[in-house]
Amino acid sequence: AGQLWVSTFHSFCTRILRREGDRTPVGRDFVIFDPSDQRSLVKQVLAELKLAEKQFHPKKMLEVISDFKNRCLLPQEAREEAMDPWTRKVLDVYDLYRSCALITSFLDALNNWYIRRSRDRFWSRVGTSQASDSSKLAAYDVLYTVLHTFCRTVAPLLPMLAESVYRGLTGERSVHLADWPDVSCLPADAALVAHMDTVREVCSAGHSIRKARGLRARLPLASVTVAGPGAPALAPYLDLIADELNVKEVRLVEEVDDVADLVLQVNPAVLGPRLGAATQHVIGAVRRGQWMRLPEGEVEVAGHVLGDEEYSLSLVPRDKDSSRALPGNDLVVSLSLEITEELELEGLARDLVRQVQEARKEAGLDVSDHVELSLDLTHAPEIRRAVGAHQEMVAGETLARQIHFVHGPPSGAKEVALADGSAYYIGVERVEE
Repeated sequence: AGQLWVSTFHSFCTRILRREGDRTPVGRDFVIFDPSDQRSLVKQVLAELKLAEKQFHPKKMLEVISDFKNRCLLPQEAREEAMDPWTRKVLDVYDLYRSCALITSFLDALNNWYIRRSRDRFWSRVGTSQASDSSKLAAYDVLYTVLHTFCRTVAPLLPMLAESVYRGLTGERSVHLADWPDVSCLPADAALVAHMDTVREVCSAGHSIRKARGLRARLPLASVTVAGPGAPALAPYLDLIADELNVKEVRLVEEVDDVADLVLQVNPAVLGPRLGAATQHVIGAVRRGQWMRLPEGEVEVAGHVLGDEEYSLSLVPRDKDSSRALPGNDLVVSLSLEITEELELEGLARDLVRQVQEARKEAGLDVSDHVELSLDLTHAPEIRRAVGAHQEMVAGETLARQIHFVHGPPSGAKEVALADGSAYYIGVERVEE
């Protein structure tokens, strides 16, 4: 599946994203693939459909597919205007090409969102509490159901991969002997999907701000503010947003005017043929801010109501260092960037937790093993203060029954180098239950 990424960026957009990616809500969550990757995918699709490359040249087919995409036509819609057999074959490729893109997008959401966000549920110890056990069971149940359905769905496109995963998951003979999934049997909640998509966009914007400012993910921040008419709908997901962005507080406000301006841009290439000489009057009025939105949502400038293709509206944050507008131009995300001593100490403690987890892994410990943790922080006084202030958190995150502060590296210790040239040492020893 890793070979099936699809790029939908034009070269101009690609250059902008490479240069300004950290200033967009996309942040670090996008990958750009060049035309050779697209041609490679089309070649795979041609082979799957048993079409000869000499007759259906990948470059020419990509040009036709790009035209359909630019006009926002799905394969089924494009078939209605396709008259010749060659174009209809191109649409067969487009249909499979688009399906592959949907698969990779889904796998990204499953792996980098659901599975990553559910790790604590997967790893929780059975018997801790009834609520914890129920959550653990539900997490596995959802993942099993998703993978079971997904394997049956992609079996025609990824026959070998789907077969391997499905047989390992179910123990059945073959995914190709299983029934095709019945969509009517699957629960659907469009509102939940829309809200979760917005939550992911909010978190992506927050990560983008952090990266642009050089603020590591483990450094807690005081707050994040989500402003816009749809912000209150995110109230059920405050804990999720706070945990993902590592902030102490999530604020939801409906009023966006305090943090961003709504900027109107006209499209002279589309507007000019309709308005002629009046186009310059419209452009001048826009520059002076003399425009208004009508109750129906349309835009009026200098007495002219603009069509949908004749303008664009975008939210532009006033503080570009700490804020990002979401792609839909309906919400603005703002991070508090002030780092207090208390936040810095907690960040150092969380950095140490990460190093302890690495030491556990290097020692071959199971994720559920409890340990005795020994720390030589003789030459790292700030980290010593941080652990002292957050000792309970460090012990809980690392499953440490006890934390010992020692002078001199423990036996078999992991060395962690610091920026100033000094180092501290971590020792872990498994304890019996």
